[in-house]
Amino acid sequence: EMLQKGLHFDRSTYNILISWHCKEGRFDEGFQLSEEMGKKGISPDISTFTSLINGLCQKGKMDEALMLFEKCKTKDLTPDVSTYGVIIEGFCKCDQVEKGKDLFNKIVNEKMEVNSFIYNSLIRGYTRMGDMKEAIRVCNEMKSKGIQPTSETYSSLIDGHCKIGCVE
Repeated sequence: EMLQKGLHFDRSTYNILISWHCKEGRFDEGFQLSEEMGKKGISPDISTFTSLINGLCQKGKMDEALMLFEKCKTKDLTPDVSTYGVIIEGFCKCDQVEKGKDLFNKIVNEKMEVNSFIYNSLIRGYTRMGDMKEAIRVCNEMKSKGIQPTSETYSSLIDGHCKIGCVE
């Protein structure tokens, strides 16, 4: 409708649409919009890449997500905590928690501030694997860094304890 009225999309509009398509599992449409963006002379930014990477991670396509991650760096875009967060979450959902933890350690060593989303991704990953000792260690680390656990943190820990039969 916007296009019919002669209005043109800007980067923000494209990013909103790409993000929505990827969250809805409509990755082809998201990638098509990013290509259309480029054809119209609008350069994708880190938000564009993060949405596309997130879509790939949600589908378990970690190799493709990592290739796109590298591509964004070749375009002189600096991944932010959100970009790293969706990749870490992707690793954890694919039962590759150690790869997620390695990436987490890399960004911590680079002095990037991490947030509860990233910690919760690791905690969920460890609880899914039944490694409650590591999940609790990550939660304690989170608290020691001044990041308050969220309801999601506690839900993951409760779920993990239930899965291993430790419900007291």
